[in-house]
Amino acid sequence: MKTKAFIKRELPLWIIMILPMVYMTIVWNKLPDLVPIHWNVEGKIDNYGSRWLFPIINVVLYLIMLWAPIIDPRKINYEKFGKSYYIFRLIFMCFFSVIFATVITTTIGIKVNIERVIVSATLVLFMIIGNYMSTLRFNWFVGIRTPWTMSNEEVWRKTHYLGGKLWFWASLIALPISFLFTNSGLFVFFMTVVGGIAIIPIVYSYLLYKKVNP
Repeated sequence: MKTKAFIKRELPLWIIMILPMVYMTIVWNKLPDLVPIHWNVEGKIDNYGSRWLFPIINVVLYLIMLWAPIIDPRKINYEKFGKSYYIFRLIFMCFFSVIFATVITTTIGIKVNIERVIVSATLVLFMIIGNYMSTLRFNWFVGIRTPWTMSNEEVWRKTHYLGGKLWFWASLIALPISFLFTNSGLFVFFMTVVGGIAIIPIVYSYLLYKKVNP
């Protein structure tokens, strides 16, 4: 890819990745060496990590998703869903940058319901992924990778069609409902939704594989 085309394509992702780092630099003197990295179901901090952790995660995630199409043995298939893959990269960078900025905000003493932010951001993430999931073609890195989808392209295609519909509609419906719950209830509700949209496509791929390969 030519340099100008590469820069034009990657610039939005660089901006999204860098913005929370700029924010962190602005409030650097207010940040302790260790920042919150995990909250329990009651919304209380139960683990801390280096303030460099989130910038590192953002950069590593960017590099992994940039290189995946290059090292994937099925890299030719990425050309068939290149637009969807770019949107995946964009939304993942947005997701982690939002979480990064929220952690910085809470760390400097501004009250934010981070559990609500994480749940809402995750459901939006799943919704967007679900909207494009059916466009994914067989590959080794992106999608619903079970032993059965990886063994049969028809199973892959049908599983991703079902999974896409499920992820989109379940997340769309769950998002407004999630605001009815408090922290502990929110956690249970969220994990139920995530468990359902994760397990159903796995079971479906197994049953479909058995049907295709009796």
